[in-house]
Amino acid sequence: MVEHNNPVNNAGIGGVRIVDKDQLKVLMLEDEKYLENPKLKQIWTEPYDDAEKCLKTNYYGVKAVTEAFIPLLELSDSRIIVNVSSAMGILKNVGNEKAFEVLSDADCLTEERIDVVVNTFLNDLKEGCLEAKGWPTLLSAYTISKASVNAYTRILAKKFPTFRINCVCPGFVKTDINFNSGVLTVEQGAKSPVRLALLPDNITSSGFFFVREEVSFAVVTGANKGIGLEICRQLASKGITVVLTARDQTKGTRTVEALKLSGLTDVIFHQLDVNDAISVTSFADFTKTRYGKVDILVNNAGDNGVTVQISEVVKDLNIRDSDEKDEAANLWKEAVKETYERAQQCIETNYYGTKRVTEALLPLLRLSNSARIVNVSSLYGQLKYISSETIKEELSNVHCLTNEKLDELMRKFLKDFKEGTLRTNGWPVIASAYKVSKAAMNAYTRILARELPTFRVNVVHPGLVKTDLSLNRGNLTPDEGAKAPVMVALCAVVTGANKGIGLEICRQLAINGITVILTARDETRGTRSVEALKGSGLAGVIFHQLDVNDATSVTSLAGFIRTRYGKLDILVNNAGDNGVRLQITEEAMKDMNFRYGDENDEIAKLLEESIEETYERAKQSIETNYYGTIRITEALLPLLQLSNSARIVNVSSVYGQLKFISSETIQEELRNVDCLTVEKLDELMQKFLKDFKDGMLETNGWPVLVSAYKVSKAAINAYTRILARKFPTFRVNVVHPGLVKTDIAFQQGNLTPDEGAKAP
Repeated sequence: MVEHNNPVNNAGIGGVRIVDKDQLKVLMLEDEKYLENPKLKQIWTEPYDDAEKCLKTNYYGVKAVTEAFIPLLELSDSRIIVNVSSAMGILKNVGNEKAFEVLSDADCLTEERIDVVVNTFLNDLKEGCLEAKGWPTLLSAYTISKASVNAYTRILAKKFPTFRINCVCPGFVKTDINFNSGVLTVEQGAKSPVRLALLPDNITSSGFFFVREEVSFAVVTGANKGIGLEICRQLASKGITVVLTARDQTKGTRTVEALKLSGLTDVIFHQLDVNDAISVTSFADFTKTRYGKVDILVNNAGDNGVTVQISEVVKDLNIRDSDEKDEAANLWKEAVKETYERAQQCIETNYYGTKRVTEALLPLLRLSNSARIVNVSSLYGQLKYISSETIKEELSNVHCLTNEKLDELMRKFLKDFKEGTLRTNGWPVIASAYKVSKAAMNAYTRILARELPTFRVNVVHPGLVKTDLSLNRGNLTPDEGAKAPVMVALCAVVTGANKGIGLEICRQLAINGITVILTARDETRGTRSVEALKGSGLAGVIFHQLDVNDATSVTSLAGFIRTRYGKLDILVNNAGDNGVRLQITEEAMKDMNFRYGDENDEIAKLLEESIEETYERAKQSIETNYYGTIRITEALLPLLQLSNSARIVNVSSVYGQLKFISSETIQEELRNVDCLTVEKLDELMQKFLKDFKDGMLETNGWPVLVSAYKVSKAAINAYTRILARKFPTFRVNVVHPGLVKTDIAFQQGNLTPDEGAKAP
């Protein structure tokens, strides 16, 4: 058993005096951004004595405890210090130019200089000139105390290089220090400090300020069974806090208890009837008070609009999509009853219920950095089931579509149903209300996507799943049916994606409902590729220019993703360079069929005569395949760390196998994952390029045919193992897609890009 004796400095006070607690509670409930509300200055004061006490506790208290424990920590094998700070302590909140300059100068930072900042602040507070001197005027002492703790942490990390010393913002937690106004529970807030206190020995991070990863909050309607329940299970297993809702309180509570017994503790139940405006309002108020925002809304509650009269017949029916007049359809009519009351209930739940919940939660979704709405629809919502060209035109004209027009169409459908004129007026006549309600939901989703361009709004058909709604007909389990709605909540970046495997990876991810950022060096080609994908119906793909070898371009992409999406779930590093120049025509090259693994056969000799490998091309290949992958990965790591399901896929090659490197020493360095570091890999790449330049490849055990490509891919494989070790909560993998017909392989290969994209 390993003992951890790692101090966590958590003691702290707010530095303010409350004048009116009741008024403060009212303001907190009414205004999510109450800290920016000018009324706050009338509710609390920040006197000098309280400010001085705040600094003595939050900053000088941390120093005193730390210095007392340093001698004992030096006797420990782990030597970890965690200082619990706050987002209020980031330097942009300090305001005062001189203080900002002192606290941001890591090289010249000393405890004495921090003391000067603290004393200057207290003096300016005493003289009543905080605002004039640029200091913060709200939670001023608390802000300066936490900025000082952050700076002190950096000094400690530099002073004790064998220690791992970090500070962390636990998130906005409901505690006495913020008058229980936070959005996180104490348990959730404790996770980041505990994780830093128990850092494994192979993670040496020190001197960092960690902001707690954003907790995502999801709401799933109609979730006590079937697909809804499985969506909750899969979201919760990805670390997302889920509010499971259902109309029946007893069933919903029982379902949540079962999920908690299976280890999914971040699932709670709240009663919700999507057809009851009071229930919806009550739920929105609860969510606002408890969480302060919503990140993901999955509208799954549904009604099939029919009453089963002969269940045995229904289970055996196989109604074809295209024909409502065949024998099976006649059996359906005998076995299933469709009344006006059931049709009205179906439209009310599937269409109006979805709208009612969505509109009630929109203010909370707007507070998310990555708002997503997923409407669970059906294949039966396709317009081909509506024979009226006029109605189809209204539903498909997204530019002119409005909620008012949809409401009008629903009223018209119900009127025609009541009067028995469905077929006459071009509506479906089998499962009619269900089909029309889902067509309306699809149209409503398009309206939302148009009106909320910063949201990710999608509609998804989960497949024909065995649930009560489908009368337990179907070939998919609820677990399988839940996968598509869950996947729609994700965002992916694919590099080198304007053609070949990269383009196909984008296509296949987008087909699965994932929002994809297709990147390429050439803006014209990249834009054209995205337009083609959108033309094929894949609207969830956008383009952003990226040259993995240009640090400015990489930084620009990271900034765009941070602003637009707030996080990243999937990174596919596909951009690559083969490191050679073709000496013969591409047509002649296509006729060659060289094999993997043997550089001495006749085809390999022909290949050697057909390509040119210069130092410049080798350098370019290493720069793109190895350094480019590292550059983009490290730039996007902070965004991946904000995901609850981070995945990195590095597209490599079978040519990255170590058998192509004859030097046992180099093989051993690349194979020894426990001692492998990025610095060692960089050193090996520089050695390879030097040997290439000096004509010493064969002598020093490097490959001599397609050498830079093979070495760069071996390095990528090694880098992937380093990443996987460093980020145990990520899923980091490297993949060989096969020999695919692409430009990088001179259009040789036995796989199409579509087939090659499947593994990544």
